[in-house]
This record gives sequence, C-alpha cells and structure tokens, in this order.
Amino acid sequence: MTVAQCATYGEYPCLDYDILPRTYPLSVVVTDDRGGLQGKKTPVDLYVRVTDVNDNPPTVGNYRRSIFEDKREFDPPLRVQVTLLESFAKL
Repeated sequence: MTVAQCATYGEYPCLDYDILPRTYPLSVVVTDDRGGLQGKKTPVDLYVRVTDVNDNPPTVGNYRRSIFEDKREFDPPLRVQVTLLESFAKL
C-alpha cells in the first residue's frame, strides 16, 4: 500500500500534518491464499497517523525600526512575533 504522489504539499488532497485531522481511518480486507476462492477474509480497521515534516517556513510580520549608531540596544526593546504553522505556536 502506498500514498499517491502529492502535487503541492499542504494543499488538498495531499496529507498534511498541519491541517486537521491528523489521523485517518482506513478499512481494508485482509485475505490469505492470495485472495483466491478458498481463502479466508478478515476486515480490519486501520488508523493512519500523519507525522510532521518541517515543510512550512515561519512567517513574520513587517517591522521597521531604527537604532542610533552609538546604541547597543533598542529602546523600547524590539519584539518580533513569529508564527510557526508546524506547531500552531507563536514565538
């Protein structure tokens, strides 16, 4: 069993950890005797969990600040907000 090639990661219909759900149900029928007429069959419910790869760059808002050449620190301190789609976290 394989997953089909994905044209653009992060866009439908590709699997993406950052877009819920992260677990997908999959129903299969397991057979012996290569699926022949004499073989036995058993339905099985599988759950496929999508794991993360770092495929999304962090995003940062627009910032423009100045600092005098004789200063070592921003006043007030410079704070930059970064959004990481990978973990739905903000730094």
